[in-house]
Amino acid sequence: MEHHTVRHTVTTGKFTLPCAYVLSAVLWSLTSANTTENWTGFLFLAVTTFFLRTVYNNVSLIRIRSWFLSSCFIILCACMPFLHTFDWTFISLFSFIIAQHFLFKAYQNTHAERPLFFAFLFLFSATLFCPPVILLTPAFLLAIMVPLRAFTLRTASAILLALILVAQVLLWYHIATDSINALPEFWITLTDIHFKETWQWSTLQMINVIFIGVFLFLSIIHFYRTFFYDKIRTRMYFHVIILETICCAPALLSYPDYFNALLRLLLLLCAPLYAHYFVLGQGRFMDYFFLFFLAASAALALFNVNCFP
Repeated sequence: MEHHTVRHTVTTGKFTLPCAYVLSAVLWSLTSANTTENWTGFLFLAVTTFFLRTVYNNVSLIRIRSWFLSSCFIILCACMPFLHTFDWTFISLFSFIIAQHFLFKAYQNTHAERPLFFAFLFLFSATLFCPPVILLTPAFLLAIMVPLRAFTLRTASAILLALILVAQVLLWYHIATDSINALPEFWITLTDIHFKETWQWSTLQMINVIFIGVFLFLSIIHFYRTFFYDKIRTRMYFHVIILETICCAPALLSYPDYFNALLRLLLLLCAPLYAHYFVLGQGRFMDYFFLFFLAASAALALFNVNCFP
């Protein structure tokens, strides 16, 4: 990659993340300048972005120094005004990134039951605020069986213990608040699948999902064409992220009531793949295609701002 290109400057510059925060705040102000809930959402996503950077930097997911991964997440969230308003599902997003941190720590760990207990504890905790997140459990289980190779009797016991602990906390909460009758609502939500309503998505929803899906598809293809340049550990981490993305996509299609929450989660999972594509891609074509990505993101932001009520 030539050092004088816009792509190199943006993806490796020290001021990329601070500029991303400022630009995101500007986009937030276009639709929510006087809305406390929306600015609360901005602060929450800003903190999540910082933790996102910390988690993925700790495992050196991108083999060169780059701030683009975390910046990409906050910017794309800012481009979609319908994701701005804070609700309790934001906590599930934060809980998931912590779960991801502990899941990665299980790789080549002789006592993997310790990080996996916390990984599933935070994953199951995320489902309390956004029940469809439970559909990512198969991705976590498959990840510890194949890419991370950490599945043992002890890790299985740790996972079961995490599930029991979260279930007990949920039970104690309903007992303390005298709302025990509301306990079955969690299972009712999970079985309330409306896959056919996907065809009734608004134009706004459809365009944003297509935008994410196109670049996600290209990013996955690029990863599998170039992953031999990465260390084996890094490859395994990306396999985990792709597994989670594969589980997140059907959830997005099946639970229209949680569309915003699941789209935020999908953006979080896409950020590492986008970063791998645009930061590590080679050639003049990638330099121009990165400019196209920036222009497409700006066009998406303008479209969303104009269409958002």
